[in-house]
Amino acid sequence: QAAVERLRDRHGTLRADESTPPESFSPAHVGWWMTGERGRVHVEILLSPERPPRVQGLTLTSVPDPSALLTAYATRLVALLAEPAPGWPSDVPLALGADRISVERALRAAAARYGPVMFGRATAGDGEKSATWRLSGDRGDLDLQLELDVASGSLVKAGFVPRPMQAPTLAD
Repeated sequence: QAAVERLRDRHGTLRADESTPPESFSPAHVGWWMTGERGRVHVEILLSPERPPRVQGLTLTSVPDPSALLTAYATRLVALLAEPAPGWPSDVPLALGADRISVERALRAAAARYGPVMFGRATAGDGEKSATWRLSGDRGDLDLQLELDVASGSLVKAGFVPRPMQAPTLAD
């Protein structure tokens, strides 16, 4: 109960996120998103295999809204995925020590594999230093993970992570 109260304090009134359908990886698992005034919460329930099933696990994951700077960088990078051979944009600074060649190669690979994508909601991160967004396109889904050096405003990490494909299900 204390964890739920902390989530309400952090995010405001929570309600089911109708734009994101629940996910289930087995008959004993379900996960869904709740949206508040200041971010989202992912709720997962895992049931035990016994009959009757009992709640084996309850996970509440807080995902605050990403900062304006993280969101601006993410929006800029997502737009580049529609280009045939994007280069790293000069208006998105990389921190000292970041491997520019690897990051640019990952950007080009994501553009070649996924092409244009739709920018989704944040699914992970603390909102200030890090954030992950779900991206969806005709050729599959991927996550964009950004990590920021808050002091300099430069990106320490920019990753494009493929999402596993969901197996098709048969209608009853």
